[in-house]
Amino acid sequence: MICGRCDEPILPGQAYETRNIASPSGPGDTVYFHKPLCVKLPFQTTQGSIRH
Repeated sequence: MICGRCDEPILPGQAYETRNIASPSGPGDTVYFHKPLCVKLPFQTTQGSIRH
């Protein structure tokens, strides 16, 4: 299993939680997270500046 927050594997014996993601157009999905909060991966939320 891969953690949906930090994108690292959840190893056997590690505590984790699941969240079911509902989808109106399909069966949905289950996402796994480390139980102790891990560091969330940074991601870009806006386009970079087009002016240099």
